[in-house]
Amino acid sequence: DQTLDDYDQVGLYFDDNYDGCFPASATNEGNSWLVWSVTGPFVEWRYIQDVDCSFPPSYSCQADNYGGNMMWAPSCFGIGIGPTGVVDYEVMIPYGALDELLDLAMPPDSLGFFVYCSDAGNGLFQGEWPNQGYLDTWREPCYYGRLICETGEEWPNHKMHYPQLPDEDGWDVNATQPLVLADDWQCSEEGWVKDIHFWGSWKHGIEGTIVGFWLSIHSNIPDPDGPGPGYSMPGETLWELYVEDFGFTPIDPPTMEGWFDPSTGEV
Repeated sequence: DQTLDDYDQVGLYFDDNYDGCFPASATNEGNSWLVWSVTGPFVEWRYIQDVDCSFPPSYSCQADNYGGNMMWAPSCFGIGIGPTGVVDYEVMIPYGALDELLDLAMPPDSLGFFVYCSDAGNGLFQGEWPNQGYLDTWREPCYYGRLICETGEEWPNHKMHYPQLPDEDGWDVNATQPLVLADDWQCSEEGWVKDIHFWGSWKHGIEGTIVGFWLSIHSNIPDPDGPGPGYSMPGETLWELYVEDFGFTPIDPPTMEGWFDPSTGEV
Protein backbone atom coordinates (compact mmCIF):
# COMPACT_ATOMS: atom_id res chain seq x y z
CA ASP A 1 0.00 0.00 0.00
CA GLN A 2 1.37 3.42 -0.93
CA THR A 3 -1.07 5.58 1.05
CA LEU A 4 -1.78 6.11 4.74
CA ASP A 5 -5.50 6.17 5.55
CA ASP A 6 -7.01 6.98 8.92
CA TYR A 7 -7.00 3.78 11.01
CA ASP A 8 -4.78 1.69 8.75
CA GLN A 9 -3.58 -1.03 11.10
CA VAL A 10 -1.13 -3.91 11.46
CA GLY A 11 -1.84 -6.49 14.17
CA LEU A 12 1.05 -8.50 15.62
CA TYR A 13 -0.24 -11.71 17.22
CA PHE A 14 2.08 -13.60 19.58
CA ASP A 15 1.87 -17.24 20.68
CA ASP A 16 4.50 -17.03 23.43
CA ASN A 17 4.95 -20.74 24.12
CA TYR A 18 4.63 -21.77 20.45
CA ASP A 19 1.92 -24.37 21.08
CA GLY A 20 -0.24 -23.17 18.19
CA CYS A 21 -3.07 -22.01 20.43
CA PHE A 22 -4.28 -19.20 22.64
CA PRO A 23 -4.73 -20.14 26.33
CA ALA A 24 -8.23 -20.93 27.59
CA SER A 25 -8.16 -18.49 30.50
CA ALA A 26 -4.74 -16.80 30.87
CA THR A 27 -4.14 -13.25 29.64
CA ASN A 28 -0.49 -13.48 28.57
CA GLU A 29 -1.01 -14.11 24.83
CA GLY A 30 -2.70 -11.82 22.36
CA ASN A 31 -1.97 -9.02 19.92
CA SER A 32 -0.53 -5.55 19.66
CA TRP A 33 -2.25 -3.42 17.03
CA LEU A 34 -0.12 -0.71 15.41
CA VAL A 35 -2.64 1.93 14.38
CA TRP A 36 -2.17 4.96 12.15
CA SER A 37 -4.49 7.84 13.02
CA VAL A 38 -4.67 11.44 11.85
CA THR A 39 -4.64 12.41 15.54
CA GLY A 40 -1.44 10.44 16.11
CA PRO A 41 -0.38 6.78 15.80
CA PHE A 42 -0.75 4.46 18.78
CA VAL A 43 -0.32 0.83 19.89
CA GLU A 44 -3.14 -1.13 21.53
CA TRP A 45 -2.63 -4.47 23.33
CA ARG A 46 -5.38 -7.00 24.03
CA TYR A 47 -5.27 -10.58 25.27
CA ILE A 48 -7.02 -13.40 23.41
CA GLN A 49 -8.49 -16.57 24.92
CA ASP A 50 -9.64 -19.70 23.10
CA VAL A 51 -11.19 -22.69 24.84
CA ASP A 52 -11.24 -25.15 21.94
CA CYS A 53 -8.54 -24.01 19.52
CA SER A 54 -7.60 -26.70 16.98
CA PHE A 55 -4.70 -24.99 15.33
CA PRO A 56 -2.30 -25.64 13.22
CA PRO A 57 -2.46 -27.58 10.95
CA SER A 58 -6.23 -27.22 10.71
CA TYR A 59 -6.21 -23.40 11.02
CA SER A 60 -9.70 -23.39 12.53
CA CYS A 61 -8.94 -21.15 15.48
CA GLN A 62 -11.98 -19.16 16.62
CA ALA A 63 -11.24 -16.80 19.49
CA ASP A 64 -13.76 -17.04 22.34
CA ASN A 65 -12.81 -13.95 24.27
CA TYR A 66 -10.90 -10.70 23.80
CA GLY A 67 -10.08 -8.34 26.61
CA GLY A 68 -7.70 -6.09 28.43
CA ASN A 69 -7.63 -3.43 25.72
CA MET A 70 -4.79 -1.15 26.77
CA MET A 71 -2.80 1.59 25.11
CA TRP A 72 0.92 1.26 25.65
CA ALA A 73 4.05 2.89 24.29
CA PRO A 74 6.86 0.68 22.94
CA SER A 75 10.28 2.29 23.12
CA CYS A 76 10.57 2.38 19.32
CA PHE A 77 7.45 2.86 17.22
CA GLY A 78 6.78 4.65 13.96
CA ILE A 79 4.59 4.56 10.83
CA GLY A 80 5.28 6.36 7.58
CA ILE A 81 6.04 6.14 3.87
CA GLY A 82 9.40 4.38 3.54
CA PRO A 83 12.20 4.92 1.01
CA THR A 84 10.60 2.41 -1.38
CA GLY A 85 7.37 4.43 -1.53
CA VAL A 86 5.21 2.02 0.48
CA VAL A 87 3.92 2.24 4.04
CA ASP A 88 6.39 1.07 6.70
CA TYR A 89 5.45 0.04 10.23
CA GLU A 90 8.29 -0.25 12.73
CA VAL A 91 8.07 -1.31 16.37
CA MET A 92 10.38 -2.80 19.00
CA ILE A 93 8.64 -4.99 21.59
CA PRO A 94 10.96 -5.95 24.46
CA TYR A 95 11.13 -9.17 26.48
CA GLY A 96 9.45 -9.20 29.88
CA ALA A 97 6.85 -10.70 32.20
CA LEU A 98 4.10 -8.16 31.45
CA ASP A 99 1.31 -9.49 29.23
CA GLU A 100 2.04 -7.10 26.37
CA LEU A 101 5.75 -8.01 26.27
CA LEU A 102 7.42 -11.05 24.68
CA ASP A 103 7.79 -14.01 27.03
CA LEU A 104 10.62 -16.35 26.03
CA ALA A 105 10.45 -18.48 29.17
CA MET A 106 9.49 -21.49 27.04
CA PRO A 107 12.51 -22.97 25.19
CA PRO A 108 13.77 -22.55 22.57
CA ASP A 109 14.02 -18.77 22.08
CA SER A 110 11.19 -18.63 19.58
CA LEU A 111 7.45 -18.07 19.55
CA GLY A 112 4.44 -18.36 17.27
CA PHE A 113 3.80 -15.23 15.26
CA PHE A 114 1.12 -13.93 12.93
CA VAL A 115 0.58 -10.65 11.10
CA TYR A 116 -2.93 -9.37 10.46
CA CYS A 117 -3.30 -6.24 8.29
CA SER A 118 -6.26 -3.91 7.95
CA ASP A 119 -6.33 -1.43 5.06
CA ALA A 120 -8.92 1.15 6.08
CA GLY A 121 -8.78 2.78 2.65
CA ASN A 122 -10.45 -0.15 0.88
CA GLY A 123 -11.77 -2.20 3.81
CA LEU A 124 -9.55 -5.21 3.14
CA PHE A 125 -8.21 -7.54 5.80
CA GLN A 126 -5.19 -9.72 5.18
CA GLY A 127 -4.46 -12.72 7.36
CA GLU A 128 -6.46 -15.54 8.93
CA TRP A 129 -5.64 -15.91 12.62
CA PRO A 130 -8.04 -15.99 14.25
CA ASN A 131 -10.52 -16.72 11.47
CA GLN A 132 -13.28 -14.21 12.10
CA GLY A 133 -15.31 -14.99 9.00
CA TYR A 134 -14.30 -12.06 6.81
CA LEU A 135 -15.08 -12.87 3.18
CA ASP A 136 -12.09 -10.84 1.97
CA THR A 137 -9.61 -12.56 4.30
CA TRP A 138 -6.83 -14.83 3.06
CA ARG A 139 -3.74 -16.48 4.48
CA GLU A 140 -0.97 -15.34 2.17
CA PRO A 141 1.20 -13.38 2.58
CA CYS A 142 0.18 -13.14 6.24
CA TYR A 143 0.38 -16.50 7.97
CA TYR A 144 1.15 -18.25 11.23
CA GLY A 145 4.81 -19.05 11.59
CA ARG A 146 7.77 -19.31 13.91
CA LEU A 147 9.58 -16.18 15.04
CA ILE A 148 13.18 -16.88 16.09
CA CYS A 149 14.48 -14.30 18.53
CA GLU A 150 18.08 -13.11 18.66
CA THR A 151 19.73 -10.65 21.01
CA GLY A 152 19.82 -7.11 19.67
CA GLU A 153 23.59 -6.86 20.10
CA GLU A 154 24.09 -9.37 17.29
CA TRP A 155 22.32 -7.14 14.74
CA PRO A 156 23.31 -3.50 15.25
CA ASN A 157 22.23 -1.27 12.36
CA HIS A 158 22.18 -3.93 9.66
CA LYS A 159 22.17 -2.77 6.03
CA MET A 160 20.34 -5.69 4.43
CA HIS A 161 17.57 -4.79 2.00
CA TYR A 162 15.40 -7.68 3.19
CA PRO A 163 16.96 -9.19 6.36
CA GLN A 164 16.84 -12.98 6.16
CA LEU A 165 17.57 -14.66 9.48
CA PRO A 166 18.03 -18.45 9.49
CA ASP A 167 14.89 -20.59 9.23
CA GLU A 168 15.68 -23.77 11.15
CA ASP A 169 12.46 -25.34 9.85
CA GLY A 170 13.22 -24.38 6.24
CA TRP A 171 15.00 -25.89 3.25
CA ASP A 172 18.71 -26.36 2.60
CA VAL A 173 19.84 -25.22 -0.87
CA ASN A 174 22.98 -26.61 -2.53
CA ALA A 175 25.60 -23.85 -2.55
CA THR A 176 28.70 -25.74 -3.72
CA GLN A 177 30.62 -24.63 -6.82
CA PRO A 178 29.80 -23.71 -9.52
CA LEU A 179 26.52 -22.50 -7.99
CA VAL A 180 26.41 -18.89 -6.79
CA LEU A 181 23.87 -17.77 -4.20
CA ALA A 182 23.10 -14.04 -4.29
CA ASP A 183 21.08 -11.52 -2.32
CA ASP A 184 20.71 -7.77 -2.69
CA TRP A 185 21.01 -4.87 -0.33
CA GLN A 186 20.17 -1.22 -0.71
CA CYS A 187 23.22 1.08 -0.81
CA SER A 188 22.28 3.91 1.55
CA GLU A 189 25.71 5.38 2.38
CA GLU A 190 29.34 5.34 1.27
CA GLY A 191 31.97 3.30 3.08
CA TRP A 192 33.43 -0.15 3.54
CA VAL A 193 31.37 -3.33 3.92
CA LYS A 194 33.15 -4.88 6.90
CA ASP A 195 30.70 -7.23 8.62
CA ILE A 196 29.07 -10.05 6.64
CA HIS A 197 26.99 -12.93 8.03
CA PHE A 198 25.45 -15.89 6.23
CA TRP A 199 24.03 -19.26 7.26
CA GLY A 200 24.64 -22.70 5.83
CA SER A 201 23.85 -26.30 6.71
CA TRP A 202 24.97 -29.79 5.80
CA LYS A 203 23.03 -32.09 3.48
CA HIS A 204 21.14 -34.66 5.58
CA GLY A 205 23.05 -33.38 8.62
CA ILE A 206 26.29 -35.10 7.58
CA GLU A 207 29.05 -32.71 8.65
CA GLY A 208 31.68 -31.86 6.06
CA THR A 209 34.53 -29.37 5.79
CA ILE A 210 34.67 -25.86 4.36
CA VAL A 211 38.19 -24.55 3.76
CA GLY A 212 37.12 -21.34 2.04
CA PHE A 213 34.54 -19.61 -0.12
CA TRP A 214 34.32 -16.92 -2.80
CA LEU A 215 32.66 -13.65 -1.84
CA SER A 216 31.80 -11.14 -4.57
CA ILE A 217 29.92 -7.86 -4.95
CA HIS A 218 28.06 -7.14 -8.19
CA SER A 219 26.19 -4.30 -9.79
CA ASN A 220 22.43 -4.68 -9.77
CA ILE A 221 20.25 -5.67 -12.72
CA PRO A 222 16.89 -4.24 -11.58
CA ASP A 223 13.66 -6.19 -11.38
CA PRO A 224 12.20 -5.78 -14.91
CA ASP A 225 8.51 -6.11 -14.11
CA GLY A 226 7.77 -5.18 -10.49
CA PRO A 227 5.25 -7.67 -9.09
CA GLY A 228 5.59 -9.89 -12.19
CA PRO A 229 7.56 -13.14 -12.45
CA GLY A 230 10.90 -11.43 -13.13
CA TYR A 231 13.39 -10.55 -10.43
CA SER A 232 16.57 -8.57 -9.91
CA MET A 233 19.88 -10.37 -10.36
CA PRO A 234 23.65 -9.81 -10.09
CA GLY A 235 25.32 -7.90 -12.90
CA GLU A 236 28.97 -6.91 -13.45
CA THR A 237 31.45 -8.16 -10.83
CA LEU A 238 32.71 -5.11 -8.90
CA TRP A 239 34.86 -6.92 -6.33
CA GLU A 240 35.63 -10.47 -5.26
CA LEU A 241 37.77 -12.26 -2.69
CA TYR A 242 38.53 -15.87 -1.76
CA VAL A 243 37.96 -16.04 2.01
CA GLU A 244 39.87 -18.56 4.12
CA ASP A 245 39.85 -16.75 7.47
CA PHE A 246 36.35 -16.87 8.95
CA GLY A 247 34.53 -17.85 12.11
CA PHE A 248 31.35 -19.84 12.65
CA THR A 249 28.81 -20.75 15.33
CA PRO A 250 27.18 -24.22 15.14
CA ILE A 251 23.41 -24.49 15.69
CA ASP A 252 21.52 -27.76 16.18
CA PRO A 253 18.05 -27.21 14.64
CA PRO A 254 15.00 -28.77 16.34
CA THR A 255 13.84 -30.63 13.21
CA MET A 256 15.20 -32.13 10.00
CA GLU A 257 15.19 -29.73 7.07
CA GLY A 258 14.33 -30.20 3.40
CA TRP A 259 16.92 -30.23 0.60
CA PHE A 260 16.94 -28.63 -2.84
CA ASP A 261 19.62 -28.65 -5.54
CA PRO A 262 18.78 -25.97 -8.16
CA SER A 263 21.30 -27.39 -10.64
CA THR A 264 19.68 -30.86 -10.77
CA GLY A 265 16.21 -30.28 -9.37
CA GLU A 266 16.86 -32.81 -6.60
CA VAL A 267 14.40 -32.44 -3.70
